[in-house]
Amino acid sequence: MEVFQLIRESKCLLRIGVQLPESARIVLMQADKLKGFYNQLMYALKEYDRVVGMINPITRSLMTRCVQALDRLTHPGETSLTWLSLNIDVYVTKLTAGIKRLEETVLKVNGITENRMQHNLKLISKTLLVHLPENESFSLEQFVRLQEQYIAEQSEFIDVKNKEVEKASNDVIQCVIGAQASEGVVSEIHRDEEMKLKSHFNRLMFKAILTTTTKSLNLIKKRVGTRNRQGFMFVDKPFFDVSVELHSPNVLLNPSLQEVQASINKCATAVLR
Repeated sequence: MEVFQLIRESKCLLRIGVQLPESARIVLMQADKLKGFYNQLMYALKEYDRVVGMINPITRSLMTRCVQALDRLTHPGETSLTWLSLNIDVYVTKLTAGIKRLEETVLKVNGITENRMQHNLKLISKTLLVHLPENESFSLEQFVRLQEQYIAEQSEFIDVKNKEVEKASNDVIQCVIGAQASEGVVSEIHRDEEMKLKSHFNRLMFKAILTTTTKSLNLIKKRVGTRNRQGFMFVDKPFFDVSVELHSPNVLLNPSLQEVQASINKCATAVLR
């Protein structure tokens, strides 16, 4: 920095008894103050990079105007201020406060997206739509009734979480709008910026529901199916209560395999609704 080079050279000249010009003496008298400003500005620039780097990529477009408002605060330091400007301390104070406000907004937005949106999406993706105990057997009527009831309960849970994600996306938008207003930004958030955010989480919601549906169907397949060549009636704990009846000269299953398959299909259909 030229000003600090001037300070060093002035000190050297004083040591050898050279008379300094008035401007150099003024700079030398304010050396400690200028070093303090320099350290504060370097810290502010690092904080700027840190805070802007905290912005989630999916909300970056939405927060463009908030970052631009902070950039406007930095502008005087790039154009009009010098190290000897009388209001440099005011500039540093305003810049530091602006960075702090942006950080608060970023933390709020990140908190909403992480704790209310991404968290709920993870809960949905881990949800199973069927309840298939390993150590119980059921009649076909019990099986269908139990699964339809459980599917209805889990579907309601997913619907609640979906609405929470939707509300959270609206809260993110309102949080950014409020931050813009506090910075004096009068332009509204563009519709495409809102839709970009909502479309992103709509895709994640679809993926989460697809994941839980696939896992539920695979669980049905695993539980009612078997690799045993003798069939599912001969496993340690069969899933369905099926009796073998002798109707000479035939041996029949009651209920029939067709009825068992129909019940499984009914459960799978309920999962897909």
